[in-house]
Amino acid sequence: MGNLIDVIKNESGGNIPQYYKDNTVLLYNKYRSPDDVVKSIPVSKMADGMFYFLMYYDESNWMKYSPIFLVDWKKFDNMIIGYGVNFNFIPLEYRAAIFDKIIRDLEDEDQVKGMTFESMYKILLKFGYEYALVEYDMKRIERCYHISVGILPKFLYSSYPKNKYDPQKLYDIWMKKLEGREKRHQEIIQQLSSDFLDVTGEIELKYDALSDHMKRLQRNHKKFGG
Repeated sequence: MGNLIDVIKNESGGNIPQYYKDNTVLLYNKYRSPDDVVKSIPVSKMADGMFYFLMYYDESNWMKYSPIFLVDWKKFDNMIIGYGVNFNFIPLEYRAAIFDKIIRDLEDEDQVKGMTFESMYKILLKFGYEYALVEYDMKRIERCYHISVGILPKFLYSSYPKNKYDPQKLYDIWMKKLEGREKRHQEIIQQLSSDFLDVTGEIELKYDALSDHMKRLQRNHKKFGG
């Protein structure tokens, strides 16, 4: 591997702040005027192993404007929950490091197949950002854009204008998450993600360390519907 990081180094010329600013403007314009590398698609066409930018009904801007890697999805009665790595929770340099181990090249759109919640969780765990794997009620996705792997370096080093990139805030979140990391990890191992919701679609809050995720999903489901 190593191709992704090398491309970012070459494209940025070492000026990461400017690279980030330029990419944010570039991607924002493409969301406004989609093309072959940033395509507006129906939610029904989303597939695991692909990169997307979502406009999502949620109270948090980090969820409302989500750059994600979709890894899995599961059905719960009349609800479909997608699991995606939300890059808003991961510092720029770690985004590249994580996917440099997954992406072979910047041409094959279908190179990541068979990814699951569990396998992606294990990869993120090695970097300490397993909490970036979050749940999405697929009915609450307002708009979806498929991001071509060819533009992935720029996508990883960008943001949505309303989401200010704050490395210190990300560090503070990381430090806070470390406190409950082992407990959260053990609960993941004990209970597969498919058991987080019961058959009626109500949220299970049986695990303390994971309850924030579940409470957010429930709270926003009530607020925005599904």
